[in-house]
Amino acid sequence: MPVSDPDSDAAIALSAPPTAVESQERDGVATAPGSNSNDSLVADKKVEPDQGGPPPSNAKPDLSAFYAIASTYLAFTIGDSALRMIVLLELFSRQYTAIELALMFSLYELLGVVTNLFGGLSASRIGLRPLLLLGLVSQVVAITMLFFLGDAWSKVVTTAYIAVSQGFSGIAKDLVKMSGKSVTKLSSSVENDNPTLLLRLVSYLTGAKNSIKGLGYFVGAALVAWGYIPALSVLMSLTLLTFLASFRYVPAHLGKSSTRLTLAKVLKAQNTNIRRLSLARIFLFGARDLWFEIPLPVFLRGVLGWSYFATGFFLAAWVMVYGGVQSSAPHLLKDVLQPKLKRSWAGYADPHSPQPLMPMHVVLVAVTCVLAGVLYATAGDKLATTLVLVVFLFVFACAFAMASALHSYLIVAYSGRDKVAANVGIYYCANAVGRLAGTLASGFIYVGWGLNACLWFSAGALVVSGMVGAVLEHPLEIGVREAEVEEGVRVPMTVRDG
Repeated sequence: MPVSDPDSDAAIALSAPPTAVESQERDGVATAPGSNSNDSLVADKKVEPDQGGPPPSNAKPDLSAFYAIASTYLAFTIGDSALRMIVLLELFSRQYTAIELALMFSLYELLGVVTNLFGGLSASRIGLRPLLLLGLVSQVVAITMLFFLGDAWSKVVTTAYIAVSQGFSGIAKDLVKMSGKSVTKLSSSVENDNPTLLLRLVSYLTGAKNSIKGLGYFVGAALVAWGYIPALSVLMSLTLLTFLASFRYVPAHLGKSSTRLTLAKVLKAQNTNIRRLSLARIFLFGARDLWFEIPLPVFLRGVLGWSYFATGFFLAAWVMVYGGVQSSAPHLLKDVLQPKLKRSWAGYADPHSPQPLMPMHVVLVAVTCVLAGVLYATAGDKLATTLVLVVFLFVFACAFAMASALHSYLIVAYSGRDKVAANVGIYYCANAVGRLAGTLASGFIYVGWGLNACLWFSAGALVVSGMVGAVLEHPLEIGVREAEVEEGVRVPMTVRDG
């Protein structure tokens, strides 16, 4: 099958009138045998395939662009997570506190907010490839700065220097992630959106990314044990190779919008579900980072006395389990849970619906509260604390992975093809806001009250996320709610936008 033009595909999907048979099939009306389907055609004229009409409904989507960007995204992720672990463990060995570490990583999240907000709009104008390459260049700058970190610098200078370096890394991460998330929508359909393929692509990419991220934590912990400078050298080589491969294989014009989008236009035309989902995302990832990013590794090293290797291995295993469950989310919901539920409850295992978010949040809140209480009760007993922490955090990982996978599917399902990058950018801007708030707050809460207090605050954030998620609508029932921005005019969609 020849490689299709993503720009023309997007325009066709949004503007080409359906044939009579397609209209009847979409509306659930069968054509009587021997009848002339043109009798019911209301369109101005029939669009022939050689004139740019929609391809046959059974045509297979071209996934070459998806594989190219997904490979870049995964290669970048292993290096980025390894870099984060190297910096964290190296600075902890230099006696930096949890608050100081949180401040160093704050610019990573803060610049992620700005990058997501405006990066999506830029991608809609110039395509995904330029921003993908810019992200990799930004990562090269971040790693280069770390080579020149001085041993004799004051804590103030070191904190500021690391924060700037991590800021470049945050820009890189969100530019690359935005490209990876957006390409799932562009690759999941030929004519109208295919929710099953879309869910499969999103779940695969999100789950694989987090499994690779876990592997990156392990690689980072192993490399920093080898040496700080050798570790950075390995990551620099990986990033440069990824840049060269992306320059060669990622399509040049992928993701360009057929309309000129502005932030005001996107926000004005954005359906309510995207705003609600973004708010839920803020509290979901804020809840996780209230204990995961800074307090947990500091607790494992400082309180339980784990080695670098053991700390990195545990964090890697946690994220890999989390990623594996994300990749399997469609199968677990549709084939494992749904058949075991009564018909009236089957919606809570529908992989294309926001309904499963509610039971997942109930599990998350329950696990977090129980873990916080048990940690308080087992304080001073390292063995009991270790067993409780490991078991409950892996249960948390499974439920959190299901909720996160549904979020990742819903944002692209709610978004129109023509502005998917812009909507994904705004959504991940909310994600970065949650991570920033969680990371900053975690340092102060941990120093003041400990890990169990971080978990109590996390439980509160999860309650809010669950309440917001409870009012989300099914993507296939939205109808004309989503509007496409075209020449400054809001044009209601007449086809389901997925």
